Amino acid sequence: MKKQTVFIVMAQTDYESSVPVRAFLDEAEAEAFAAKCNAHRRKAPQAPETIEDTPENGAERVKAFWVKHQRWAKRHPAGEGSATCDSFQVIGIPLVTPNV
Repeated sequence: MKKQTVFIVMAQTDYESSVPVRAFLDEAEAEAFAAKCNAHRRKAPQAPETIEDTPENGAERVKAFWVKHQRWAKRHPAGEGSATCDSFQVIGIPLVTPNV
């Protein structure tokens, strides 16, 4: 049997189990993709710190934030569903294939 390692990029959150988002045969490619995902996470738009309880202040700032956030999430390298993940890391697992 031929043995090989597959490198899985895992999306992690502080409150749920990790989820695999992409698999690579090359470790460097997997690490580069995880780094791209982590860099995208660091660029997430920040929610307004305070929201004034007036229509002209609070509502418009919150709406503007959500528009930016949705645009940011849709551009996530691992897909929109991974935008809320806290970090991305690479794990290697053995792939065993029969000799053909």
